[in-house]
Amino acid sequence: GGGRNGREGAGGEGDSEGLAGLEGGDALRNAVAGQDDLLLPGATDSYDRELNALKGLIAEDPARVAQVMRQWVNVDE
Repeated sequence: GGGRNGREGAGGEGDSEGLAGLEGGDALRNAVAGQDDLLLPGATDSYDRELNALKGLIAEDPARVAQVMRQWVNVDE
């Protein structure tokens, strides 16, 4: 016996319901629920975000990007 008396399976909705008993639990649950796309992005989403961020950096400051690239190449040698 012991362990998980009175609890449903692991990882289910019961986990978020447990936050309500904590101080600020409702706010935490709402914040987490509202940011699901930020917490677990798919591989494509993550790649697209990084690619767009890099494109923005290149457009804003190409000299800085070139300097970083040179540093990466020098470290690998």
